[in-house]
Amino acid sequence: MTEAFAVARYEYRMQIRQLGLWLSLLLLAGLFYWLLVAGLDTIPQAVRSNSWEFGANLVLPLILLAPVAAGILVADRFPGDRRLRMDDLLRVVLPSSGSFVLGRYVASLLAVLTPPLVIALPVTLYAAARFSLPELLWKTLVIFLVAGLPSWLFVVAWSLVFPLVIPLRLYQVLFAGFWLWAIAVPRGRLPTINETIVDIGGKYAGAAFFGFPPASQLNPPATADRAILNIILVVLAALVGMAAAGLVKHWQEQHQ
Repeated sequence: MTEAFAVARYEYRMQIRQLGLWLSLLLLAGLFYWLLVAGLDTIPQAVRSNSWEFGANLVLPLILLAPVAAGILVADRFPGDRRLRMDDLLRVVLPSSGSFVLGRYVASLLAVLTPPLVIALPVTLYAAARFSLPELLWKTLVIFLVAGLPSWLFVVAWSLVFPLVIPLRLYQVLFAGFWLWAIAVPRGRLPTINETIVDIGGKYAGAAFFGFPPASQLNPPATADRAILNIILVVLAALVGMAAAGLVKHWQEQHQ
């Protein structure tokens, strides 16, 4: 674990300094939050009086398009090592591929979360002060941890895996299409996992625990048990992705 922590600390410090990471994530999340702040007065009183639903609206920008930029950025981590001819050096310095993958995963997750959270915090503070809803601060955090974080765990894990086995640019294009298909395509128009028990957009947790979206929009309808099952499935998929990254990386090192 000491080795993984050292990798995570170094990787985070390196990634967080990248201008492209800040620009892409700030632009995507910032556009949504700018529109949200500009339209605060148009939010119905019924929504503002329900701080859980209000908080779900504040978290929404972190679940829609921000993960697309995050996945595209994270996907370059392992191909970047090959491009800079760092593989041999890393193999000597870090003999444990498992610790390396774990450290890189944690650092990548924290790095891509930092810019959107930097925007989300002042917007939430402003909304809480504007409408005298101090509870909005902790409720918004809870909503993100329960409904949003599992999606980010999934995105980062698999965005590290696939570029190890397919070309980087191909994965980035496929991932962008997959994410829109998985969270935006309505059921009934195309076969999709959106609004199903394997939904990766946090809709089951949002509907069952926070009342947004309506539980009846999902198939099967959202209940607390189904929301917990959905979270478990998404987190398990993320863990499988982490394990796969470690196995693929180890296999590649043994066959180089």
